[in-house]
Amino acid sequence: MSKNISQVITDEVTGIQFIPIVGGDFIMGSPKTEKGRQPEEGPQHNVHIAAFHMACFEVTQEQYMKIMGENPSDIIGENCPVDGVSWDDAQEFIKKLNVINNTQYRLPSEAEWEYACRANTSTRFFFGDDINVEQVNYGGKVSCRNSPVGIHPPNGFGLYDMHGNVFEWCKDTWHGTYEGSPVDGIAWIDESTVEKVYRGGAWNASAHFCRSAFRYHRPKTSSYYNIGFRLAF
Repeated sequence: MSKNISQVITDEVTGIQFIPIVGGDFIMGSPKTEKGRQPEEGPQHNVHIAAFHMACFEVTQEQYMKIMGENPSDIIGENCPVDGVSWDDAQEFIKKLNVINNTQYRLPSEAEWEYACRANTSTRFFFGDDINVEQVNYGGKVSCRNSPVGIHPPNGFGLYDMHGNVFEWCKDTWHGTYEGSPVDGIAWIDESTVEKVYRGGAWNASAHFCRSAFRYHRPKTSSYYNIGFRLAF
């Protein structure tokens, strides 16, 4: 890997770019008064996040092809995020890339993901409480498909497409509430369930699915045309 003066770290094999995320405390989840709130987004609780690196963009189809030799995406575009990948597929990509690079890439924990998405904000979206197509590819309002990564403005941490485009897998297994969840930002793993968390909204998802606090789940073997992933380390 090489590092430039802007602090972005670029993976030499795939070109995936990572940016440092300064650690800190934040309130995870949504208040009961938030428009579109789901019961599984509570209770709100304070979480401490250690410093880490997050990929600036979702893994693209071109990057996925370099490692996996195939493109499972339903909507084709080499600079569009890869979709149609299960959680297990994402893990296989990470495993192969780590062997090639001798790196320790991984999926972000759910807490890291929300902290990175919010970028020191507490509103429904990092840019406020109202959503628009200039900020997010959502609801089938832009082009009825996912879009190339990075064409919408980044958040305050320099991360693109944290709302919309494609949903993103997290490392955690699914829990129906935050009762008993870790407060140190690590992934919450329960080996008795195969359900995994995804976050972030998608090109065809309505506004309330794109909120910073929204969370949902699918079996780890399930692939879907609007779910992709991004890396952390």
